[in-house]
Amino acid sequence: MVTFGQMPYSPCNPSGGKKGDILGIETRYRAPGGAAPVFNIPAGTRSITVYISSETGITTLLDNPQGDEDFMTVNAIIDLTSNTSSGYVNFAKNTFVDGSGTNLYGWQKVPLGAYIPNASKLGDATPNLNNVNFTVSGSTLTITESANTIHSSYYVEYVSPYNNSINPLDPQVRALLHGTGTANTDLTIPIPTGANLICISGKGTNSSAVDLNTSAGTEEGYSNLRVTIDMDAGFTDGFVTLANGGSVDRRSTYVINNLASSSTMNFLSSAAITGDYTSKLTSAGAVGVYNPQIYVSGTNLVIRRDANYARDFDDAYVVEFYHRVGQGMSAEFINSDIQPIPKGVSSTTGISRTFNIPPGTNAIYFNETGNACNTDRESNENSIAAYAYIDLTTETATGYFYQQVGLDGTNRRDDNFAFKGVALNGSSARAHANTVGFKGPNSYDIVFTLSADKTQLTVTNRTGLANPDYQFLLSMDYYGARPDVAFDASSVALAKGPSCNVIRATFNVCNPGAGNSSGGMPVSFYHGDPTTDPAAVLLYTGAFGSGLLEGECKVFTYDIPMNGFDDLNVPMTIVINDNGSFVTGV
Repeated sequence: MVTFGQMPYSPCNPSGGKKGDILGIETRYRAPGGAAPVFNIPAGTRSITVYISSETGITTLLDNPQGDEDFMTVNAIIDLTSNTSSGYVNFAKNTFVDGSGTNLYGWQKVPLGAYIPNASKLGDATPNLNNVNFTVSGSTLTITESANTIHSSYYVEYVSPYNNSINPLDPQVRALLHGTGTANTDLTIPIPTGANLICISGKGTNSSAVDLNTSAGTEEGYSNLRVTIDMDAGFTDGFVTLANGGSVDRRSTYVINNLASSSTMNFLSSAAITGDYTSKLTSAGAVGVYNPQIYVSGTNLVIRRDANYARDFDDAYVVEFYHRVGQGMSAEFINSDIQPIPKGVSSTTGISRTFNIPPGTNAIYFNETGNACNTDRESNENSIAAYAYIDLTTETATGYFYQQVGLDGTNRRDDNFAFKGVALNGSSARAHANTVGFKGPNSYDIVFTLSADKTQLTVTNRTGLANPDYQFLLSMDYYGARPDVAFDASSVALAKGPSCNVIRATFNVCNPGAGNSSGGMPVSFYHGDPTTDPAAVLLYTGAFGSGLLEGECKVFTYDIPMNGFDDLNVPMTIVINDNGSFVTGV
């Protein structure tokens, strides 16, 4: 007799985390004209997250080279199961009204091995200022950008849901405003108990008109930082980009690779650095490099800015802490969605886009990027960036919002703030009680509104100045839908195995649920029914060797040792998503 069933989780074996585990991180730097970087993919990787941050600029006296802060980023997720990528490119060289200096496009599920085809691009893709080709060959990933005359920093994160997963802990938002005191340079953030990973996202804006005092709005200095600390591995990895003018001494980008997480060295002095960071200015208003110390000290995270950078820049940070659960995911990344907002519709009152949330989603990672085409100035860019972790259980958003329109003489026209716990009910992120950072005199804002049935999320951007000439790209990555993995009752078959005391069990398993199921889900075989009989005996524990997509069925076969039985005519129970923790084994 055979009985079978599936448990949402074993009482002693809780379901996995909301996201796959980070197996490792690699960072690379490519100089102008350099070879495309090659990365080594660890065994077991399911998906790869890629961030590229770049800098370049004009170096002549034409049109305020002190104010030419080009804004260039690429974000992408590579799915190794489907061999596709989804992501976006923002390439803002200038604000020419004909759009000749900007790209802002996204793509979804495009095959690897070639540049993103024009037919797959959503948004502003002409002229082709930058494109990206992700090529996987064996265990290597090569990333090629068509714009090869720029300095680029690459951050590559390898994710696997199979053997471990992560859950978010309480995130924190912090700000350091410009100045010369300790309050302007130093942050100490308590690390919550159980944290294994720390992910830091930082944006900075230049407050100083000392280097360039003009009403043209071309003084738009910014910084872009992403750093991850793996407390188990003891390493810090990331990149830092700063653009504070077009001349080579006013801009920099570099990567940190495998720096000891307890190291108190500033980044520029460490042996872990590679990039464009030497011979940069440190004078007021013209600082060309950000040289922080970021490390773990006991139970605290320390972020310390160098004095020259801190004198001029206002920073906003989002710090996310994650706990490794010790088990593969019960569900994983479901899907992504991208929506563009074209030039011509941005406004102070706001322009909205509504996203349909896949069934079962409980967490969303939102990214936004943008630029403007409003003046014929080579040294003007008007960049925008936003990020939020959206928790559908608590119905809140935590993240940052950055908009840089440039100084009008000495008058600030930028916003750079981080927000936490903003309700998804149309509330202002800018005005929230937990929001920190610099907020200028203009009404820039971002607003999230969740429908009553949690099936739709609307994002509204209020852009203040430079309307209606902003263009945006909004991206959603959905996590958390649980699969519904179940036996096909008519398919369970038992037969003699390779020896007399082995039974071969073959059965069909299907996933009619709302999310994909990762490979590695455990399955256990018992003599008796362990859910009702404490005397039941564990016979064997295995795992599904491959994942099950939504609506997919697969056949699995297991050889069950029956060494303790003279008569094999015994009741057997098979339980899915159980690692054998109900009762002790034979």
